[in-house]
Amino acid sequence: MKFSHNAQSRTILTSRFMPLLMTSALLLQFALAGCAGPTLGRNPASGATSGSTAASYEKMLDLTNQVMTRKLARDFLNDAFKEELTVNAAEATKYGFSGAAVKSLTETQFMMLLQENPDHWGDIEKYLASIPAKPTPQQIKDLAAQRTAYRKQFKAMINSSSVLENFKKKNNVFDPFVMETADGSPGYSNLQIFVDHPSIDRNGVTHDPENLRQVWVDFINSAKNELILNVFDFDLMVLADALIDRANTRAQDKKSNITVQVGIDKNVIATRPEVQAVFNKLLNGGVKVTAVDSVGLNHQKLIAIDWSVAGKGRVLMSSGNATQSCIGPEGDQVLATAPARSPYSIPNANHVMTMDSPMISLVIHHELTKTLDAKYLLRGNEYPLSGTYKVYGEASPVHTGRRSVVLAFTPNGGLDNINANFIGRAIRTTTGPIRMAQFAFSSKDVEAALLDRAKADVSKPGGIFDFQSVGDTPFAMQDWSIFLDMTGMQLDRKRKPDPYFFKTSDPFLAVLGAKRDTAFRESIRIAPAQYGTHGSVDQNGAKAELTSKIHHKVIILGDYTITGSFNFSEGAESNQEYITLWDDERVNTRAKSFFDWLYKNSASSVSAEALKRNKTRKFDKPEPKNVETTGKSGD
Repeated sequence: MKFSHNAQSRTILTSRFMPLLMTSALLLQFALAGCAGPTLGRNPASGATSGSTAASYEKMLDLTNQVMTRKLARDFLNDAFKEELTVNAAEATKYGFSGAAVKSLTETQFMMLLQENPDHWGDIEKYLASIPAKPTPQQIKDLAAQRTAYRKQFKAMINSSSVLENFKKKNNVFDPFVMETADGSPGYSNLQIFVDHPSIDRNGVTHDPENLRQVWVDFINSAKNELILNVFDFDLMVLADALIDRANTRAQDKKSNITVQVGIDKNVIATRPEVQAVFNKLLNGGVKVTAVDSVGLNHQKLIAIDWSVAGKGRVLMSSGNATQSCIGPEGDQVLATAPARSPYSIPNANHVMTMDSPMISLVIHHELTKTLDAKYLLRGNEYPLSGTYKVYGEASPVHTGRRSVVLAFTPNGGLDNINANFIGRAIRTTTGPIRMAQFAFSSKDVEAALLDRAKADVSKPGGIFDFQSVGDTPFAMQDWSIFLDMTGMQLDRKRKPDPYFFKTSDPFLAVLGAKRDTAFRESIRIAPAQYGTHGSVDQNGAKAELTSKIHHKVIILGDYTITGSFNFSEGAESNQEYITLWDDERVNTRAKSFFDWLYKNSASSVSAEALKRNKTRKFDKPEPKNVETTGKSGD
């Protein structure tokens, strides 16, 4: 499926889940309440379900958390849908999905079930009351017979009808759950994007950096009823003060103080005294703060506020942590006394997005609750398979249809492989130039998708693979770096004196041909010179190291843009992360502007940097000859 500007086909995935909803309604009948039959809640006149208000979404998300975080409930659902979770082989290949079936019913599939069956929400609550959240082995044994009886009745019902047949014909497990407002108004608005380094607009005008720390402070101060925040690293006391102020301010509803809940990675708290000090201050200041014990990294940088206040929910999404080095405009410069402050001291290259969105704020609250709420505190594979959510914005002035964003979270994000099924899929199914700014890039799945895209692009008459990237220099030069691999090079630190050398097999060279591959390798860049680690010495001889990084996690795919906290790496799959795909020209234009500045000011290509790091300034093996298999006409 190609993305197009057609109003109907422009969705990432079309909604084809009615058979699943009908099947799910039957499941509710037998597994939840034993009702005589399902009653669908769709309003034919409006096309919206009767459960589509923000308040109803809040209830649906809460029920989803309660059901899908219980292993007994998940096991029953997965067994009931065992055959129906298989995927079409052609679709799986197209979207980079490995395997014959989805391992579990997703949260978003369960959300669709709820949306179509609002009359049964009370039955679900009765079902939840009958199953302990953390049952003992004896309770599990006692419930086995009841589950078996439900399963037999359920299977008999669907096998005697056409529901299963229709489901198998039309089901597409790759569809997101679309959240719509009851009146058709935009699901997000007032979108603002802030960047802490210069950017170049489409007219060639350079714009100054923006103060991301102040953006965070202002956003926190705008909370009126509740706030939830999850972050990896947190050393900014000014943000802690703002959160404590909110926690000690009367909420807008006057019933209590504003509820403020914060999560910080447990290991970072333990290893950084500055973060421990922030944690203690928040704890003593009335903030509900959690040291998140993640299987990987608690790596999200998200805030949601006022999700329970009708029409008031707002969201902050950041690529950077709540630290001086990430969002403080001075960067690490505060470590050095004034006479010795280096002109190279700048913050990590990051961006922040804020928007008004009751629905997205609900989704983020739903996701962070699983991590931070005492009744959940999930880790690793305890997270249910999440699926994806889609929210529409205003009508776009540049294409037919509405702006939109698709959201996913890890662990167990999307269909369990964000690199392949979310990022890789988007790469394969979009067209247009690719621009990429990445902190750490090690995903073979994403590299495979880029290679497929290169093959597709150069197979067209006169086609080119238009790719440019900027990576954080230390990471781009590692032996695991995909940027390094895409240049046809590898690193072996044991090889002396020249550890960087050309690979004997280079798939991109084979696809692009020698001339185009030379240009392609030149387009894979490292950071501008002002990024990296620079020493500083004051008049008394005191030394300081000032470090700044390319910290964006962005890829621009023609008209589409992927942003988030998710580095394109296998490790990110087990972290707490968020990732978004935008069909919104404002995000696209802004991302291009900050990428263009990074690219224009890049110090050199990855291959040139590798040559520089070889002591002889040579590669001890000749560059491989052109072994291209496609695209010869493009040379």
